[in-house]
Amino acid sequence: MGLAVEIRMPRLSESMTEGTIERWLHENGAEVDAGEELAEIDTDKAVVGVEAEASGVLEIVLPEGESAPVGAVIARLGTSSTAAAESPDAAPGDDRSTAAATADSSAAPPDPVRPPSPARDRDRPIASPLARRRARELGVDLSAVTGTGLGGRIIRADVEAAGQAARDAGAAGRAATDGQAAGRAAADGQAAGRAAADGQAAGRAAADGEAASGRAQGRSSATRPGGKVQAVSAGGDSTRAPLTRIQQATVRRLADGASVPVFALTAEVDMNAAMALRSALAEVSDPAPTVTDLVVGAVARALREFPRLNASADDGAVLLHPRVNVGIATETRDGLILPVVKDADRLPAPALAAVTKPLIARVRDGAATPADLDGATFTVSNLGMFGIVSFEAAIVPPQAAILAVGAVRTLPRWRDALPGTSEKDGVVAVPVMELTLTCDHRVVDGADAARFLTRVVALLHRPLALTVPEATA
Repeated sequence: MGLAVEIRMPRLSESMTEGTIERWLHENGAEVDAGEELAEIDTDKAVVGVEAEASGVLEIVLPEGESAPVGAVIARLGTSSTAAAESPDAAPGDDRSTAAATADSSAAPPDPVRPPSPARDRDRPIASPLARRRARELGVDLSAVTGTGLGGRIIRADVEAAGQAARDAGAAGRAATDGQAAGRAAADGQAAGRAAADGQAAGRAAADGEAASGRAQGRSSATRPGGKVQAVSAGGDSTRAPLTRIQQATVRRLADGASVPVFALTAEVDMNAAMALRSALAEVSDPAPTVTDLVVGAVARALREFPRLNASADDGAVLLHPRVNVGIATETRDGLILPVVKDADRLPAPALAAVTKPLIARVRDGAATPADLDGATFTVSNLGMFGIVSFEAAIVPPQAAILAVGAVRTLPRWRDALPGTSEKDGVVAVPVMELTLTCDHRVVDGADAARFLTRVVALLHRPLALTVPEATA
């Protein structure tokens, strides 16, 4: 009798501490081959498939929707004999059962090596992991959704359309009910008016009493003992919206960074040359670099020159990272995710755009892999597309710094005439952008941060250097 192989919750990213079973791809008791995908696991960054390490009969330990820490047993793979020995239907020492089984096996043809696909898998709608997660959030029954993806696969847009249709139907029903109630309410209106007048007087008296009580207790009535704030109703039925795993991970990161001593510096960039370069590259390269791509390129090259910005605090020491991996803060429906451009300092602007465009698309489609999301040593966050002029971004622990990028705006600026030209000194319209650098003061001092930010500004002011590969040692 062979020993069962334990399948444990894998560590799919550096920051992963636990995972949730999004979906088992085989029924409990099914035979699977080594290398077959067993389950989809929801981490704090992405939904990732896990493969069988060996062939055998699947015993599911952790049900769908349940979470477990990294290293916990989520399933076992045993041999057919192991499964039979552990089955309660085959009690040891039962001669009658053994005899009956022997007789049946001699009379019946041998079973196929692999049982037919379970009915559960046949009947279960084909849907992407992101669609299943969205369906749980919206309370949508996937069996009632028609898929528009490849081969009838249900995608996120199908789920959201079904959810909107259900909300519209519910609103129409409530409107009809409200119309009936309005007629009844009109008949009671006069009586309600008289009651309201009496109620106002009673309410003032009650309010005075509560205010006096609150002053005597010395704390706000909105605060419970221990400093916890009570939930305050705004009237009507409030909806409780659970945080996604990605949002929970973001909250944990922010909490981890709350005690980090930080400071911020802001600088303005003349983007005239950078915008002209972007327009020129758009005519000869596809995809064309975005403003974010140009900023990432400038940041990556400056990080090579200022290694303290490409570092992390580590228990009284500083870890200087050998590779420059820039994370790009990206908005998704499930929360903020940081896809990572590996070795960004070695990529010229056109190559950088060719990496970032599909990378961000995978993240927004819910198709990112752990490799897409791991290893960032610095982060760039751009809110300029929303018209935000400047902001301070929160550092992503354990990184030492983050750069916040504002909108490109055309503003009047004084410009000195270039020597040897017919230009005159004067005020001209200039496309400008604000960059705000937030740093961990345990790793970076103010002077180093200022020199780094000045270098980023200089690279964007004269961006031709960003179009050629960076020389490496």
